Amino acid sequence: MTRYTISFALLAAISLAASAADKPLKVYILAGQSNMQGHAQVRTFDSLADDPKTAPLLKEMRGPDGKPKVCEKVWITSVGCQGNAYSDLTEQKGKLTVGYGAFGVEGNRIGPEYTFGLTMEKRLGEPILIIKTSWGGRSVHTDFRSPSAGPFVLAKETQELWNKHPKGAHGIPKIEDRPKYFADKAAATGVYYREMIAHVKKVLKDVKRVIPDYDEKQGYELAGFVWFQGFNDYVGHSEYPNYDKPGGYDPYAEGLGHLIRDLRKDLSAPKLPVVIGVMGIDGLKGNAKAPMMHFRAAQRKVAALPEFRGNVIAVETAPFWDDELDGLKEKMDRLNAKLDQEFKKDPKLTREQKEAARKKAADEQFKPEELQRLKSGVSNGGYHYLGAAKIMAPIGKAFAEALLDPAKTSDATPAGKPVKVFVLAGQSNMEGHGFVAADPKRNEGKGSLESVAKDKFKHLLGKDGKWAVRDDVWIHYLERKGKLTAGFGVKEDRIGPELGFGFVVGDAFEQPVLLVKLAWGGKSLAKDFRPPSAGGEVGPFYKEIVDRTNAVLKNLKKEFPEIGDRGYELAGFGWHQGWNDRVNQAFNDEYEKNMAHFIRDIRKDLGTPKLPFVIAETGMSGTEEKHPRALSLMKAQAAVAEYPEFKGNVAFVGTKTFWREKDVSPSGQAYHWNTNAETYYLIGEAMGHAMIKLCTAKPAK
Repeated sequence: MTRYTISFALLAAISLAASAADKPLKVYILAGQSNMQGHAQVRTFDSLADDPKTAPLLKEMRGPDGKPKVCEKVWITSVGCQGNAYSDLTEQKGKLTVGYGAFGVEGNRIGPEYTFGLTMEKRLGEPILIIKTSWGGRSVHTDFRSPSAGPFVLAKETQELWNKHPKGAHGIPKIEDRPKYFADKAAATGVYYREMIAHVKKVLKDVKRVIPDYDEKQGYELAGFVWFQGFNDYVGHSEYPNYDKPGGYDPYAEGLGHLIRDLRKDLSAPKLPVVIGVMGIDGLKGNAKAPMMHFRAAQRKVAALPEFRGNVIAVETAPFWDDELDGLKEKMDRLNAKLDQEFKKDPKLTREQKEAARKKAADEQFKPEELQRLKSGVSNGGYHYLGAAKIMAPIGKAFAEALLDPAKTSDATPAGKPVKVFVLAGQSNMEGHGFVAADPKRNEGKGSLESVAKDKFKHLLGKDGKWAVRDDVWIHYLERKGKLTAGFGVKEDRIGPELGFGFVVGDAFEQPVLLVKLAWGGKSLAKDFRPPSAGGEVGPFYKEIVDRTNAVLKNLKKEFPEIGDRGYELAGFGWHQGWNDRVNQAFNDEYEKNMAHFIRDIRKDLGTPKLPFVIAETGMSGTEEKHPRALSLMKAQAAVAEYPEFKGNVAFVGTKTFWREKDVSPSGQAYHWNTNAETYYLIGEAMGHAMIKLCTAKPAK
């Protein structure tokens, strides 16, 4: 009986092996710069054991003997990681194990390839080939620039700056040196894109050179491309002069889009699945800080393009960042920098004396367990994900899972997450009276959006000179709706705070954003917006806010077919109102109390108990305002945000500094901020930044 059981088992194993052999060899291309190379040293593996989230992955990375696993069914060929790791073309090949990271000859580093391959082997159970091409310090704007992106062209703003400094300046070559600069740029343009394609084609032409047992009859299938790159574009301020503004990295998104199209064309794989690793250094806090938030937005933007939906996925790497480990590393760096300055004062100190001083200082500043975390967890700088296997290993696994389960991954990434909904409410200044067009009849066009955008808000303009239209932010304003652009103020030729707010939150959050704007002129909090718990008759426009918000959310799929099937998350409430309470003493006296009631009631009636709430100051007339009622109303608005119950979930935004005098504005209508578009944009921008902080803040204990 046992003999027959063994025979059947053997037949089953032979059948499975034959089945795998019949399938085309799955080939995955991993490409990028230094973080695709990988700087996580093997000595940092132990740090995974201390976290329940990563401990199971460590078991998959090590064999029964405790040593790093060698994959039996995954082969790898890699260029760029040997030699100086910046321009090296030496190939490293064999069965996948550790040592295929940066400076591969040292054999003690990993990049995403290691856990990527382990995950693929575990899930697929069949032979796999990884082709890795990665070079440190390389950019999309130059080094990886693909053919359809065209030649490198200096940004207009940078060229204008250079023109002002013919003798050169910091980061600006002298005028006589510029021909060489542009010649060098032309020579460098696209070099590493071409090297990437050349190596892939070389490997695919002779797979047996890498996998000796490969059967050519089996053939191969290009199964996926993973792109993990960005730092040299992120810090390329000459190439991206608007880096600190929303949309400042749009040229990167365009360049990466070209790269994907050209790669698919050059490899004859028109629907090759692509994963973009969204830069995650700095962790989740980078989603709320410029310029990192803008760079991440550009990377996500590529995956959101209609032509790439369903076949290009943006995978967030920020969630794998270790804030505590990063904090310890920064603290140690500060300590060493301080000691270095002290050592300069005494050049006679020996190396041994310096090391002893460092050890003594570290023992005084750190707990023993903190020093152990640093020793076992960090092997490089923050720009290399701390050289931490605890960060890099989960990233490689996430890349593999994105290709294996694209639908599941999409649900966990911007393409599948619920829409973030923000309600913007108030009276006429939330409606918005900032003029869009520069009408010569209105003070020569001063203070219009058109007049200020060219210098201060260039991100609001598209390449064609027309107003940019966000493809990730939608707005519903009473009877009007659409993708966010200029013209959603009280009339289609005006803007309110929605424009600045929408651009900020649109860049900060991965998933699409919907603004539900509800504003009516000449309305008070004391009467028209009066909340239920304030007593007396409930304001009709309070009811309008609740009813209209619920109606939009209930009919989201009908109102916005592009995003409506995702579901939604009510993420925040912005409030800009106060004039009609400011001019009435009785209303003014109860404003603080009514505002607090409003926040509590709106949260209850919209079913979101801790809904982040931002109050924008009624700061017309600016810092010189002296009227007692105006001052008391602004004081009341600020006071509400300081209530203990509202700490960390309500923010007050000062607006007085955004006031612009009538001589630089379209009108002298003070109660409407002199109809100055710059003012309205800045108010919305400030509200957006405050909202982001509330949304990303940890709950108060």
